[in-house]
Amino acid sequence: MPVVDLDAFVSRMLSKYKMLVNRAKTYVINAFDSSDLDGNGVCNLEEFLILNRNIEADNYNEEILTNIFNDNADEITDGEPTLTFDKFAAVCVDFNIFTEEAQDAFIGIRHKREIDMRFEELKIQWPIKQREYEARVNGLKYTELDVKEKWKEIIEVLHDKINSKEKQEVKPLLIAEKILDKELDFLEIFE
Repeated sequence: MPVVDLDAFVSRMLSKYKMLVNRAKTYVINAFDSSDLDGNGVCNLEEFLILNRNIEADNYNEEILTNIFNDNADEITDGEPTLTFDKFAAVCVDFNIFTEEAQDAFIGIRHKREIDMRFEELKIQWPIKQREYEARVNGLKYTELDVKEKWKEIIEVLHDKINSKEKQEVKPLLIAEKILDKELDFLEIFE
């Protein structure tokens, strides 16, 4: 009969568990940072729906997602329900959304080493892209002024994050920039 070293077994299991938790934590942090388009530190319903519409497009159902959001919102910010990071993380895990694989597919990344390269390209191209995004927002003739102002604010927040000297995860910035582009495409359809 084989003998199992219980201490070694438990040690290996804990090591594997830590690795899985850290991996899950990273994808949740990236998803949360991507959803926080306005930079206020929480995720509101609109941001939650935008993130779902883009990263989880195949499973997008606004009614179900709104119910999930409302059932889990744990804070009121600026008069509206929001998800703090902890609740957002619980929703991600409970509903298996915004996985690392889904994020990578959304931004077209096949290998982790591509992330830094793509971010460096974005930093170089950002001054031109920023002007293009601002022109696109200003060109929206039938979109309400408050919606246009919100997107201008998002462009400014993204600008500050892209040009920040502080060490930060860059994957959420790649996701947020692509969401910005796709959402402006969506608004332009109705012009």
